[in-house]
Amino acid sequence: MGAFSILWGSTVIMVGLALTVLFVRLRGGRRPATGARILLPPVAMSTGFGMFLVPQMRSSAEVAWAAFLLGVFFSYPLILTTHYHISGSQIFVRRSKWFVAILLALFALRVGLHQYVAEYLTVQQTAGAFFVLAFGMILPWRMAMFVRYRKLRTATKDTGPAYPIPEV
Repeated sequence: MGAFSILWGSTVIMVGLALTVLFVRLRGGRRPATGARILLPPVAMSTGFGMFLVPQMRSSAEVAWAAFLLGVFFSYPLILTTHYHISGSQIFVRRSKWFVAILLALFALRVGLHQYVAEYLTVQQTAGAFFVLAFGMILPWRMAMFVRYRKLRTATKDTGPAYPIPEV
């Protein structure tokens, strides 16, 4: 199987994952937010760093840092558009009208960037770099979500809601 086929195959998988994330995030607003639900995705995703035990997956530290910092940069639109609302005694993520557009734009940027980076790195190194980019995007977003959630939960406890908010 040639590198071109692998590249297109990975792009198709990336499209499938993006659609899955979009579907899950759109349905996620129906359930109350908890600290565990907010923090679990980056924790679960961190197990993927095991791929770097395989030498072929590794690229230079500069590539890894660039990918991570680009992911942090890409996380800002998600951070800016993720908000909460209170319903009864529970906290929910409020759907942003821009969320789908932002995810699709970020996905388009990643696909374009993927095609560019694949010219300079091996297929395995490109996969590793884009994993680091995705982690760099999800980690600050989820950390910001958690900080906002805790502040809202604390403020709600201080004002005395009609019913106590369950502990995380």
